[in-house]
Amino acid sequence: MVVVVIWHRMRNMVQKLSKEQYDDMDVAILFSEEYSRSYGSITIDSKTFKFSWQSTLIEPQIEHLKPGVVGIGIDQHFCLLDSSSGKYLTLLLFPTSFI
Repeated sequence: MVVVVIWHRMRNMVQKLSKEQYDDMDVAILFSEEYSRSYGSITIDSKTFKFSWQSTLIEPQIEHLKPGVVGIGIDQHFCLLDSSSGKYLTLLLFPTSFI
């Protein structure tokens, strides 16, 4: 049996936001940092989520792992998201930067 995994980068789906835009959005928060300096949102399967991170030098890494499952990682955060329900499959907080 041969298993083929197709990785589809979704980086172009991240919308950079200002702090004001982030604060004004009334959508679910994937993750947030107390001292965030970067803000973004992503729409997956018609659901929009927002998130924030500390670094201004790196971009979120977003991968469509299989139908209905999206991996999102930036700074010290990583989550697997069920895009159809909007619920976490996994949410990890690392002691050092993920990326």
